[in-house]
This record gives sequence, structure tokens and C-alpha cells, in this order.
Amino acid sequence: MTNVHWHPLLRAKKLRKKPVQVMFEGEKLVVFRTKDGIAAIQDRCPHRSASLSGGRVVGGSIECPYHGWRFDGTGVCTHIPLAEGAPSNRRVRAWSAREAHGLIFITHDAQAAGDIRGPVWDDQPKVSRILQSHAEATVADAVENVLDPIHTLFVHKGIIRGGGGPTNRVTLIAGIESGELVLRYSGEEQSNGLLSRLLERQRSYAISRFYRPGVVSLEYWGKNGLNLVTTLYFTREDDTHLRGFAVMTGPRQGGLGWLKAALFVPLMRIVIKQDLKIMADATANWDAAGRPPHAQGPLDLLYPLIQRVLDGETGDVAAQEVTLDI
Repeated sequence: MTNVHWHPLLRAKKLRKKPVQVMFEGEKLVVFRTKDGIAAIQDRCPHRSASLSGGRVVGGSIECPYHGWRFDGTGVCTHIPLAEGAPSNRRVRAWSAREAHGLIFITHDAQAAGDIRGPVWDDQPKVSRILQSHAEATVADAVENVLDPIHTLFVHKGIIRGGGGPTNRVTLIAGIESGELVLRYSGEEQSNGLLSRLLERQRSYAISRFYRPGVVSLEYWGKNGLNLVTTLYFTREDDTHLRGFAVMTGPRQGGLGWLKAALFVPLMRIVIKQDLKIMADATANWDAAGRPPHAQGPLDLLYPLIQRVLDGETGDVAAQEVTLDI
């Protein structure tokens, strides 16, 4: 089921002339540019199992560094050195690959996967930045970590919330609409953390969304439109390791948007580092304990809803409401 979606593998600017090896769903792939676009194929030559990513791109094919066999973007062997005639029945698995929104995406079925959904934005001129990271976590745990407001009081104290200012009585309404988890926040005109005070104009409301295979959109709306959108993509390397991309978009506001971006990126690096540390600790403990079910507290609305979305349940779930002093 996961392969009928588009999955981001790496930042587009990281893919140049040399092929790049990436891990996806427990398998090594090699991604490379050709004159026709981008290719993603299995990173193992079927001849003697060398990594194709150690070779070079020749025309539209990648050349194995061991014996020089070449494979095109569809995985078909196009050349065997010193052999006469075209090779037959020699190929490796291939994926459809596409560049969009500053990232390289792959899928097994481009037609079924449809269009690649990009970050939400309105018609304001914008400034965008992308950060990449590797996380030790499941998709469900990583998504909950991003959406959960309570952990910000402890893991990100002073940066996102808990900065010493007045608390806000926030109403959170969460439900599933057309297969997506939608969270609506009201009552928090500005978080009492450093990020909001420095970078955000007065907030009217916030909306967060989660949809398959592992995309989270955090939208902060002001009276004149969007103040900030952070879109996070999680791609599975295996059961408990993820590759994450954070696409951060804000209004240009003349030159002020560039200055805000210069401040926002290093602060977000700190936030991501804090999240990676606590998730790695929690995942290691969970794994060592035999992967037991998570205990649920009275405010844990999100995890069961996240799991329903990941399981592909298409029915709507009525909105649940909770009030938080944060």
C-alpha cells in the first residue's frame, strides 16, 4: 500500500552528476540524473551484486563499478562490455522518480499515486527553506511528536512554548475528514515561546493536517493570510528509522522575510535536534521492551487517529475537542 504514494528521498540540490544511494523500506536504491530526468533503481548489480551507486552515469545509464554493466532508468541492462549484441533479460527493479518542491520523490505506480501534493500556501510572495534529518522512530510516533502540543512545554521549553509569558487557553478540535487527520487550534494569538515572539505576526488560528504516507502540514493563519507553514515529510528507511524533510514557508514581506528565515532556520535546527534526541531514546526503550502497546492518557487524542489514517481507513471520524492551558 505504501508504494501507491509519492515518497521523498532527498533534496533535489543534493543530486548532481554523481549517483546517490538511499535506503527506502529496507532496500538500497540508487538515484541519478539522466538527460531525460531522474531515475531510481535497485542499488545492486544482478551480475556480481556490486553497488551501482559506486559507479558513474554514462548517457542515460548507470555503469557498474565492478564489470561495467550499464542499466538505464527503467532498470534494463543496456550494455555488457565485450559482449556482442543487445543484452537480454537482464534488469533490476525500478521506481518512477520526479522532482518537485525542492525534493526528489519516488513511487512504484505514478498513475495511481497521482499528483505530488506540495506545501499549502496562499498568494503572498514567499520565502522557503528545507531542512533534512534522520530520525529513529516509527512514522506514527514521529507524526504524533510533531502534532502533540504538550511535549513542547518540556522538550522545547522556551523555544516553542513555556517561555515565561502568559499561558493560553487553547481549544483543540481533532477529527478525520476524507482520510486526513485535521486539527484546528483556537485561542492562541501568539505562543509564549521565542519562535512565535520573534517571527510570527498575530495569529488568528492554526490548522494541522496529517495524510498518508507520512506528511504533516502545520499552518499558522493571521488576519492577512498565512503567517507560516511548516510541511514535514517522513519516509521510512525501515521499521524504526525515517528520513525527514521540513519545508518551511513564510511571507516575503519585502526583505523582512529573508531576515526571518535567517533566524528561523537555526532555531528550527535546535527544535529538530531536541526531537531527534527524545524520539531516539523512546524508540530504543520501546524496542528493548519488546515493542509493547503505548499507554494512553486522558489527553492522548491523536495517536489512535494517526494510526487510523496510516491504516488507510477512509471513513470520517467525528471531531473530538479538548481544552489545554499551554
